[in-house]
Amino acid sequence: MPGTEVHRLTSTQNNVDYELRVWLPHGYDKGENSFALTVLLDADYQFPLAVSILEHLAGRGQADDSIIVAIGYKDSARNPDGYRRNRTRDYTPTAVASGGYGPQYQRFSGGAPAFLNFVTDEMMPFLMANYRISAERRTFVGHSFGGLFGAYVLSEAADLFSSYILISPSLWYDDRLLIKTARKETLREFAQPVKVYLAVGGHENQSGQPMVDELELYAGALRAQEQKQLQLTVRVFENETHASIYPIALSAALRHLRSR
Repeated sequence: MPGTEVHRLTSTQNNVDYELRVWLPHGYDKGENSFALTVLLDADYQFPLAVSILEHLAGRGQADDSIIVAIGYKDSARNPDGYRRNRTRDYTPTAVASGGYGPQYQRFSGGAPAFLNFVTDEMMPFLMANYRISAERRTFVGHSFGGLFGAYVLSEAADLFSSYILISPSLWYDDRLLIKTARKETLREFAQPVKVYLAVGGHENQSGQPMVDELELYAGALRAQEQKQLQLTVRVFENETHASIYPIALSAALRHLRSR
């Protein structure tokens, strides 16, 4: 994307080389005010879509201006093997032998705790030191395995972001681990209002996993927590699939959560 700034950080948590792709909104260089932050995973496909959508909405007063940061990997484009290995390692909270892309990738699974530490202790301080970011307007966006990681962040460090957009999260992972976690464990009392936007495509119950049903189970578990600071939105987008859901859900979520 034109105007993208790229930073490379090697994490002390897992020794992985991460590539941060940063897009600055129009007017960033003309003042001293702080901006909202939108953090994405799966940079290779999410970053260009999110920049286009958010820029379009912000330009028409339907979302606020935002710094967009996508977490990617060096030389990851058009590398299916690396793409699957990186996602499996960083986005899954536990190591299990089956599921996902298959056993050859699951042997890398369970790295979400280290990845979360990278985001919390290394990436966020770097961004806050180098960009004018509002501490109160920080949004996480994750799709599929990335949505699973977002649900993990919500359970472990919810106050890291003020809003979460979890699109078709892989809540089936490890025998619905994060649904069970939300049911049996009380989330830490949020220090600030936290908005959670859950989205799934209407056709995703036919994708090999009952993802619509699982999303509703997860939403029910969150509601049962009775968190006063939690604002929950659940959307099922009819006629959308796991592959098509991302841009339509992201656009709707940004307008809902981040309208001016």
